[in-house]
Amino acid sequence: MIDYALGFIADNVWILCFLAAGLYNAYLRKDYKPIFHLSIVLAVSFSVVKIVYSKFILPLENLYEIYYLYWAASSIFIALAISADHQIRGYSFHWPIKLAVSLLLLEMLLNVLVHVDRNVMALNGAAKPNLNLDNAWWLWSLRNYLLNLDNFFIILSLVFPYKAFRSAQDIFKHEFSSIQMDRAFKRIELLEDAIYTMPAGLRKTHAHQCITSARFLLEQWGLKGEDRQHLFCANVLCDRARHLAFYTEAVPIKDVEGFEGASETEYR
Repeated sequence: MIDYALGFIADNVWILCFLAAGLYNAYLRKDYKPIFHLSIVLAVSFSVVKIVYSKFILPLENLYEIYYLYWAASSIFIALAISADHQIRGYSFHWPIKLAVSLLLLEMLLNVLVHVDRNVMALNGAAKPNLNLDNAWWLWSLRNYLLNLDNFFIILSLVFPYKAFRSAQDIFKHEFSSIQMDRAFKRIELLEDAIYTMPAGLRKTHAHQCITSARFLLEQWGLKGEDRQHLFCANVLCDRARHLAFYTEAVPIKDVEGFEGASETEYR
């Protein structure tokens, strides 16, 4: 029972660490909202798990019969909470989220194995289940060490500088085809024709700037020939040029700051 109590106290410390990581991301890395939400979801879900444990599981007489199954189910619950939060908010699953979910699933597996070893059948070849602590073996130690190490690694990932895992080469792994380039150039030609027929004004000037910049990006060449890494940005510029050429709704004033004499009415 002392081991259970010590584990409960240690888990409370981890909850405080998750909250601290959430505050760190909220104040110092405001743009990393998926990681902030991961910190908060971990803190809240761990708290719920601990409350249920202290109220309903800890008072049981034969605690060992359900203890490991409860923590296995808790790991699944926390992993599902993380995944559901990211799915609902539409966040991408960056490596800290994948790391947290993977470690939680590994926890679940080890808890199930230890439950089987202590309550169903011995997994180390013993004649009967290893119920007593005197029968402890490396599986138990592995489970105990992992429970502390995984939380440490998760918290470390919450405050880790992401650029340490980023490579400039990773950005351009996708090879764009010559067909995509041909379609982009064709799109530019069609938009140029549309822009030339626009009435003179600031919208026409901006549309022409967008389409000229798009063509400039697509005409870049590198050591290996045609440089296709700007294809996405060129299409974004084409989207903006198309909007300026074909639509009449006003553009927010913040988008025209810096242009002397520009006003919202000039964009209608």
